[in-house]
Amino acid sequence: MDAEKSVLIATQAYVPDSAAAGQYLAEVAEAMVGRGWRVTVVAPERGYNEPRHRTTGAEECPAGLSIRRVGGPAVRKQNLSGRLCSMIVFSLRVAMHALFFRKPFGMLVGTSPPILPAFLMAIARLRRIPLIYWVMDLNPDQAIESGMVSARTWSARVLAASQRWVLRHASGVVVLDRYMEKRVRKYASHPRQLEVLPLWPLEKAGNREESVAFRERHGWSNHFVVMYSGNHSPVHPLDTMLDAARNLRNDSRFKFVFVGGGVAKSAIEQAKVRENLEHVLLLPSQPLGELHAMLGAADVQVVSMGERMSGCVHPSKVYNILTAGRPFVLLGSPSNSVSDLLDRHGCGWRIEHGDSDGFVRLLCRLASAEGERELEEKRLAAAEVYRDGGAVEAARNEWLEVVLSAMEGKGS
Repeated sequence: MDAEKSVLIATQAYVPDSAAAGQYLAEVAEAMVGRGWRVTVVAPERGYNEPRHRTTGAEECPAGLSIRRVGGPAVRKQNLSGRLCSMIVFSLRVAMHALFFRKPFGMLVGTSPPILPAFLMAIARLRRIPLIYWVMDLNPDQAIESGMVSARTWSARVLAASQRWVLRHASGVVVLDRYMEKRVRKYASHPRQLEVLPLWPLEKAGNREESVAFRERHGWSNHFVVMYSGNHSPVHPLDTMLDAARNLRNDSRFKFVFVGGGVAKSAIEQAKVRENLEHVLLLPSQPLGELHAMLGAADVQVVSMGERMSGCVHPSKVYNILTAGRPFVLLGSPSNSVSDLLDRHGCGWRIEHGDSDGFVRLLCRLASAEGERELEEKRLAAAEVYRDGGAVEAARNEWLEVVLSAMEGKGS
């Protein structure tokens, strides 16, 4: 392998797993191959979102891309200390691959798991290889701000120390928004090269007929569908949406749909059964090929950002919602990347967490004859954001230019 045109990508989330981080890394891996680079991805056998699923054996890949699967325990999401033990086992296995792998020109690592970049940074410095750090979420900040752990725990201290070290020594750091940049600069005020590059939709827009068929298949044709699709996590609280569903339980116009998995979904399942909320529907994660049909099947999508999550997470699903031409309701504060998107494009509405009455009033207005014009205006605004496919290509190309330039030492 020609070291001058090779890159090693390490991640705990990768296709066919449904985790967004893995989907993005797969997309950029193929884009790098398209630029003439040879790419090797080191990823686990077990899925991140679906740990019971194992990917073994040969995988179909374009020429120039190879995937090496490593064994290890399933990710333990119950607490940060338990997760950290699983992370360390996986990271050690990946580090051994990186240490004895024929010397690549550079390495790319994301934030899954958050301890992995420190292991790869050690290998990069030992072998004098540039390392690019793609910050998709930020830990231990996310766990601390959500109240899952205290900043004083040993696991939080270890993660914070590893973040400081990696951010100070990486050849390039890419963050997703200005709020994340602010947090990163608290760890390292002057990284060698820090770029703010937003994400892009993973799939091209589907056609409206597919979404209509999805609605018909699930019996939603004559209803106003309010949908949340994604990880049901404490960092994306859905209490306000569930309370709105409770308040509208006797209004036959509405269906509230929760799609995906996560530790917080069981609370919704229990409420549905306990309170006999027949208009609350639960669906598992849908195949990537069904993504746009599903997103476009809703009248309104819901995006939730925890009050203290600004700069810790960046909901990538919002880009796919826009390509599906759907407006969305942000549950959260005005100080986050999703609120910035709303202000810039006028493609939805914002409701504060806890304001279930305000959410109900908004939904009732949109579902009425008087609200049809408002809803259509937001639909058109959402569809306009990525109507030109060139915008997606431009975002992806900008990412490639920045990352490959940093890897080659040409960045600022």
